[in-house]
Amino acid sequence: MTALIMLDLSAAFDIIDHPMLLKRLEFSFGIEEKALTWVKSYLTDRTQCVSVMDKTYPDVDLPFGVPQGYVLRSKNYCMYAKLVGEIIKRHNIKNHYYADDTQVYIYLMPSGY
Repeated sequence: MTALIMLDLSAAFDIIDHPMLLKRLEFSFGIEEKALTWVKSYLTDRTQCVSVMDKTYPDVDLPFGVPQGYVLRSKNYCMYAKLVGEIIKRHNIKNHYYADDTQVYIYLMPSGY
């Protein structure tokens, strides 16, 4: 028998904290110097605005998230969430990931077997 928990974070790509992502890229994955500076420059000073009909609203800073269309979007999320996988593995729990979807499962032995 198997117990399965499926985790699907809504808007997972939009909650990535930029400074935390950069720290994880550097310390967990060894990305440094020019490559880290390139990623930082891509994430820094991003804004968005909304236009509806004839009305355009002021720009809003985007201190979180990875931009849509960004080639490394899924990979950056996986690198950002790597710590969760390490915690799960530390408890000898099986898991599978696909971008922002996580499956956590354990095998259960019914009593008497």
